Amino acid sequence: MDCEITKEVLKDFILPTSVGLLAYFLTTGWASRNDRKNQSKLGMAILEAFMEEIRNGIRIMESLQSTAKSNDYNMLLFSKLPRGSWAGMASIPDSVLLRILAVSKDLPEAGYPVRGIKIHCKNYFEHICINYDTLIEKELPRVKKQGGDNWCDLVEHCLGHDDGLIANSKKVYQMLENAHNALNKNSKARLFPK
Repeated sequence: MDCEITKEVLKDFILPTSVGLLAYFLTTGWASRNDRKNQSKLGMAILEAFMEEIRNGIRIMESLQSTAKSNDYNMLLFSKLPRGSWAGMASIPDSVLLRILAVSKDLPEAGYPVRGIKIHCKNYFEHICINYDTLIEKELPRVKKQGGDNWCDLVEHCLGHDDGLIANSKKVYQMLENAHNALNKNSKARLFPK
């Protein structure tokens, strides 16, 4: 009699409950897996836009620096640093930021630490770009009007030293590249993306 009751309980209660729970966890786990992979892909797209603009900004600043080294003021190209992706985005969405932080938790640092990605992107687009604009629009013309070659020293001071605009921009770029690579790896994880 106890054996029959046990079989009935197994057949009518435990087995359907187990199957239902297993199905629930498999479907929600699979959906969560897909969400994580999609957030990684979105994060990659956002970071690629930032990286392209920072890479172009570094080229513009290095061009100004090399022109200053040749001491030819007439050859200067006064172009602002690109920042359209930041103006359109203004920040990294929280869901993507959480994914970036999850996948980069154990990464070795390259440039700045990835955990400060929001701050360092903001610093590049809202401080480095503006400081560069001030340099080319106001400071260089003012110093050049005063005469002499002090403008070359000003460019080197702002762009060239270890804590200059170029060095800091490269650190931001390295950080973004590090995070992008981690997101790329995560988006390709077969079973358990972070």
